[in-house]
Amino acid sequence: MRDPGTFDAFYSGSVRRVTGQLYAMTGSRAEAEDCVQEAYARAWQRWDKVSGYGDPEAWVRTVAVRDLRDGHEAIYPTPPGAASNVPYPVSRLSWAPDGRRLLVSVGPSQDNEGWDLVEIDPATSRFYLPSSSSGASAVPVAGGRDAARGYYREGVFLPGGDLFVNRICCAGAAAGVASSLLWEIDPSGHLVRQVAIGFLDRDHRSLDADPSGHWLLYLSGPDLFVSLEGSAPFLLTSGLTAAAWV
Repeated sequence: MRDPGTFDAFYSGSVRRVTGQLYAMTGSRAEAEDCVQEAYARAWQRWDKVSGYGDPEAWVRTVAVRDLRDGHEAIYPTPPGAASNVPYPVSRLSWAPDGRRLLVSVGPSQDNEGWDLVEIDPATSRFYLPSSSSGASAVPVAGGRDAARGYYREGVFLPGGDLFVNRICCAGAAAGVASSLLWEIDPSGHLVRQVAIGFLDRDHRSLDADPSGHWLLYLSGPDLFVSLEGSAPFLLTSGLTAAAWV
């Protein structure tokens, strides 16, 4: 049975954070607010089940994307047989310049395992995690001996088709952050250039680029950094929870 009291507490405690995250994904506050309200409406309809999840907020961020070509809405669930039955949270969505591919930044379901940067084709993909039948493929993690334990915290398409990513080592329940690098890579995971070395004690997110691809931005904790042509980033402002180039 659905409990309005627990849902109201969940909504009031998470809606601003989720709206900020979707605003960073879309660059449109109106679109973000519409998506958030629809997501919470769906959560309420299923609240007797969703409230039992370890992280209901992750369910709210379940991937619901609007196809750029025909306005068709698609929902991509976790594929059958995934390592965890807990929903894998999505922190960022980024469309390719041609509007035909979507880059999904997937967080861990538990124990710091399950990080992925996944490219899907909305016309054919069935799930947002890689599997033999999903039509989704993970961007390979490069970077030498620690590549097997490295992962992408977040990634976005650049106007030229390459990716801007935050590459971290290492994954695993007992692992700490040994390196946090802001890189430009090609779609095959090969390094194009290093933009910055991130702080080990901060989360780096809201990666974005201006329409020309010359200017890059990202948040390091609450601080907004900007880089021109991959040069050393400089601090632009502070006190933010999300950022986007609009």
